[in-house]
Amino acid sequence: MDHIISRLGREQALADVCRELKFAVQSSGTSRVGALYLSCCDEAVQEAAEVFQRSFADELLPRLKHARRAPFRLASLGARYEFGAVRVAEANFSSADAPGASKILLVKVNSHVAMERAGGNVRFGRMARYGGESLFCGALYALRSASSLPFVEDLAALFRSEGLDRLALLNDPEAVDPGLSPLLAAVCNARLQARSVAMDIQDFEPRSPTLYQIVHGVTLNQPGPDSELIGGVYTIDRTGGRAPDRYQGLGDDPAAYRVTFDQGRLFVTDDEVLRPREARDHRQLALERAGACSWPAAPEDPRRAGLRGEPRADLRALLLLLMECAPLPAALVLLGEGLVEIRHAHRLTQSARGKEVDAAACAALEDARRHVDQLEPQTARRLVELLIRRPT
Repeated sequence: MDHIISRLGREQALADVCRELKFAVQSSGTSRVGALYLSCCDEAVQEAAEVFQRSFADELLPRLKHARRAPFRLASLGARYEFGAVRVAEANFSSADAPGASKILLVKVNSHVAMERAGGNVRFGRMARYGGESLFCGALYALRSASSLPFVEDLAALFRSEGLDRLALLNDPEAVDPGLSPLLAAVCNARLQARSVAMDIQDFEPRSPTLYQIVHGVTLNQPGPDSELIGGVYTIDRTGGRAPDRYQGLGDDPAAYRVTFDQGRLFVTDDEVLRPREARDHRQLALERAGACSWPAAPEDPRRAGLRGEPRADLRALLLLLMECAPLPAALVLLGEGLVEIRHAHRLTQSARGKEVDAAACAALEDARRHVDQLEPQTARRLVELLIRRPT
């Protein structure tokens, strides 16, 4: 991925990006290749999808059937990642005729935004379509406009995750130039969706040894040929051993992005783009956040919490109690310990606090209760002791 990494933050032709991805995969020496392509469901992304199909999928993916090679496709409003998708894709591309053979799974994550050049000026977010002016991306515009549509809730939780309110920054003219906000929202969204993919990969073991490459970027919809800006690359190696999960690319703070043009070509950078770093352990981060939360006093006598000494029954009873008095810290602890599924992480780490986050924590704890019977008694006992002895 060295050639892709050397072009981070630069506008490039769609075909050039796909060719670089193809050469990177070919140079790895691995003949088994799979791909997941994640994009918005807007028809404006079809051009990029077709180029990916022609320049990457048709060249490297295994034959699905006669004359058909295809990536696993995921299209949603705002290019929202659906947890579990990469697990299904990995299973699909694990070859049944060669169990245990290593493979590469390329995950391509694309947001999109309109970019229109006119008279030396550049405008983002709107462009002509079907005889009138349209929003590109309408889903991200709905997000920035605080729409009440259901999909906006998912995007908003993601944009407010990890304690940073990126929506507030994107809508603050002191933090982000309003003319650049549509572009920076798309760049940030692709970065955050790629993080969700990485979190999902980190939380399961593939059926066969797999090297994951997650490449995120923004399709720049234009009156002429579309282009693309690559934002970053995750490398997660599950082919043997345990190499650190790595990331290089733009950070997730839209106020830190710098936008420039060189000979008409768009560049987006920040202070982190050139710094390779380890991908974060989001379960460990959850435990750290739980330690900073306010907890109720632990009962002196565990029986006052309704505990009777049967570990799994006690854990279920304790979770009901904690839903009432400390849903967020309890959910964060159990996220860190693995009982709460990783898909709940974004809603549990929103920058906002109050009823919305407590409701998300209760939902996570209710989901965790459904998994209690699958635990070994000693594991359930350890979790009970951990939850009941939290500091005040």
